[in-house]
Amino acid sequence: AAETAARVEQRLQHVNAMRAELDARQQEVLEQRLLLQEMMAAGAEEIARREQSPALRQARLAVEAFFQQLRGPLQSERERLSEQAAALSERQEQFRRDRAELESWFADQEQKLSTQSRDPAEDAQTQITELQARIDRMKAEVTQERKDSELRIRQLTDKLATETSRQFRQVPTSSDDEQKAAA
Repeated sequence: AAETAARVEQRLQHVNAMRAELDARQQEVLEQRLLLQEMMAAGAEEIARREQSPALRQARLAVEAFFQQLRGPLQSERERLSEQAAALSERQEQFRRDRAELESWFADQEQKLSTQSRDPAEDAQTQITELQARIDRMKAEVTQERKDSELRIRQLTDKLATETSRQFRQVPTSSDDEQKAAA
């Protein structure tokens, strides 16, 4: 029985030691948590104070105004390019319709020529040659017009890219603002 009492006493001391260690650790954790909360509160106050800074507000407004200035001309240029692309598309569609109409007319003329019997071979050949020349001229005009339109679109796209790049290069850096403020 003395041995059992000694074991119970030993276990009781061990449990008490572990409880004391657990209490100490919990106290450390609570102290660290309190310290962390105090630091977070101080950091939040500092951030809020900086957010309300007139210099920060002014810088934000300046950046916003700058980007508004960039957006205006870029949007205008986009709209203009979009209108030109729509006009080009309409012209190409008109060329397609003209070509189809010309081919239909050519087929009708060929049909008429085949029904005429005066000097069918000579008249038909002359008209076919004339019509073929006319078709070739119209094809050349359509091709040239398409090339001109594509070149104009490329030029406008390059101009837009150059203008955008130029406006971004005009952005004052913070060191420029500091130098102006120092002067």
